[in-house]
Order: sequence, then structure tokens, then C-alpha cells
Amino acid sequence: MQQQEMAPARSQRLRIRQARIQVALQRLQSVTYGEWVRCGEQIAVRRLQARPEAPFCVLCEDGRQDR
Repeated sequence: MQQQEMAPARSQRLRIRQARIQVALQRLQSVTYGEWVRCGEQIAVRRLQARPEAPFCVLCEDGRQDR
């Protein structure tokens, strides 16, 4: 029963990740891949290896980045 309640949230997370991956693939074909979307800073290689679809750095994600 608990799994049935968690299924919609899991599906939503997967849809969000799939959308982010699609955007990352589009950025890969342009010169913007490897830079954070909001602040434009370079993405560390280890971060790209862990989550290549992540669009925002931690500061931008939390709204702490001024740019």
C-alpha cells in the first residue's frame, strides 16, 4: 500500500529527470554544455559525471547566487 502511495511521486521525479536529460542533450550540441545554466560558471568534471543533467549549481538552486 505504501508503494502505491509513493508511485506518483517517483513517476514525477523520473519525468523531471527525463526532461532535464533532454535539455542537457540539447545543450551538449551547443557550446553551453559544461556551464551552469543560470550563473554560467564551469561545471566540475566530477559533478558532470555524477549528474550530467543538473542545470544549476547549488548556489543558484538555492537562490543564493546574485547573477
